[in-house]
Amino acid sequence: MIRISTGLDGTEISPMRAAEARLTLGVAAARTGDIDEAIGMGTTALEADRKSLPSLLLVADELDKELRARYPREAASPELISRSEPGHQ
Repeated sequence: MIRISTGLDGTEISPMRAAEARLTLGVAAARTGDIDEAIGMGTTALEADRKSLPSLLLVADELDKELRARYPREAASPELISRSEPGHQ
């Protein structure tokens, strides 16, 4: 999904689809124990230029739950989680 959402020049044609795909990859990484990849994918997804917040929040909520359940004491987890909350700039 990320590849087909990106043009030949590297510009994201469908930034929301790519962001949702990154969040999903973040969930998968969290479930396999790769917290760095999970946080990296989540951070990249939530920094997308255009956001449909309701759509992203559905997928971000799943990553939030995984990070809280599996890595409650990791310093980067709360920072990423706060990015997905409504009103975060």
